[in-house]
Amino acid sequence: MAVIAHADGLLLSDVADHIGTITLNNVAKHNALTPGMWEAMHDVLAAWADDADVRVVLLTGAGGKAFISGADISAFGTPRGDKDDWEARTRAWRVAVGRFPKPVVASIRGWCLGGGMAVAMQADIRIASDISRFGIPAGRLGLAYDLDMISQLVAVVGAAQARMLLFSADRIDAAEAARIGVVQKVVPDAELDGVVATLLARIAANAPLALAAMKIGMPAPAQGDPVAMGAAVKLCLASEDFAEGRLAFKEKREPAFRGK
Repeated sequence: MAVIAHADGLLLSDVADHIGTITLNNVAKHNALTPGMWEAMHDVLAAWADDADVRVVLLTGAGGKAFISGADISAFGTPRGDKDDWEARTRAWRVAVGRFPKPVVASIRGWCLGGGMAVAMQADIRIASDISRFGIPAGRLGLAYDLDMISQLVAVVGAAQARMLLFSADRIDAAEAARIGVVQKVVPDAELDGVVATLLARIAANAPLALAAMKIGMPAPAQGDPVAMGAAVKLCLASEDFAEGRLAFKEKREPAFRGK
């Protein structure tokens, strides 16, 4: 099948040998996710859910420098990126990755930050190049993630490591990411594509019904108070601190937060 372009070419999809590949292709912004990219990823997965020719899905980033560097915060304030419903829409699109009924493998090379971590954690298997770097910079942007992402992070790395990542907003290297469970495997950068291709071929050769049954049996992350968390996220999105975080990011300076 030919490569199909979505979201003005910022997301690409193709199917070959029972492997569906989604490539994040916003190379100029290190594959930062726009609303259109989120929506396109959701739509591609929806189409593949009942496609018998697709047995496993690969998520990867183009350009060699980033898997996903986060959300494209410049999209906030545009008609498709209105802050009031950004949280609800991105949650629905992100959760769709985790609920996809077939195995999902994330091949991570370079930056995997913020929204990139959110997408990666929804994958069943995460394999990283040794040049990769990970982090959740929300605290430095005046932003908050919703309950399902925090619950997923806790499910993946445990509460103690989740606190370290979220409260510090520090970036960690691939070896540390593997140590705490962000990724299952780290390989030399030159070997990443081959290792992932071999794994995908093995999965695609397995019985589809068995794979689907195993996916159903995977546990969901723990639940907290979604009402309180949703209110907290909206408060952050409407805050002066979030505006300051975005401006500081754009101006490449340290933010000066005021707690309001």
